[in-house]
Amino acid sequence: MIKLKYKEKPKKITRYFSNILNDYIDLIESADGKKILKSPGIDYIYGLNRRIFIKAMRNISIKKTSNILLVGLGDSSIISILRDTFNYKGTVNVLELDQTLIDIAVQDFDLQKDPNINIIRGDAADLLPTLSLKNELSIINLFVEPFLNKKCFTIAFWECIINTLSPKGTVLFNTNSVYSNNINHIIGYMNRKGFSSVQYQIKGYQDIYIWKSNF
Repeated sequence: MIKLKYKEKPKKITRYFSNILNDYIDLIESADGKKILKSPGIDYIYGLNRRIFIKAMRNISIKKTSNILLVGLGDSSIISILRDTFNYKGTVNVLELDQTLIDIAVQDFDLQKDPNINIIRGDAADLLPTLSLKNELSIINLFVEPFLNKKCFTIAFWECIINTLSPKGTVLFNTNSVYSNNINHIIGYMNRKGFSSVQYQIKGYQDIYIWKSNF
């Protein structure tokens, strides 16, 4: 039985199968209507993870951002943070490979009701070079336990991210503390490209980096 992060007993558990993860994703709904996702293969954002995400995003002028790119839909909680915590009403373009997560977002989290959310299905590494719209904020959320998508640590990937940014754009990267050695060359690359960085951390677990253009 999956342990919940809240005290209420589950009212309902709906099980989905993800071909991308080759594993099950459980949608757990409590009696008071709260919904969370659980699976062995995804680092979902709730509890302490959610709080550190909100803390990091307070360093960004969300309401003044007209266009956001979200690379990796996850459990839809980043969109929930943007909408509910920051009252963001602008456009969010989402790149997501897993059709199961897209289906859950539409069926169970009502993303289809928001006309400013556009979901594009496919591999972000393939889709990024094709994007013509410039984004003021790009959020990279490609964490799949126990490994972050290896493409996140290639210079080619970050070149594409920078190319999708508008002048004075900002990047938020959700990663894990175990990858601290891997990310050093990305930090150096972003610094050389004129971005200053701020790090937010759950020690020994989660790292969030924010890069802001100095131009």
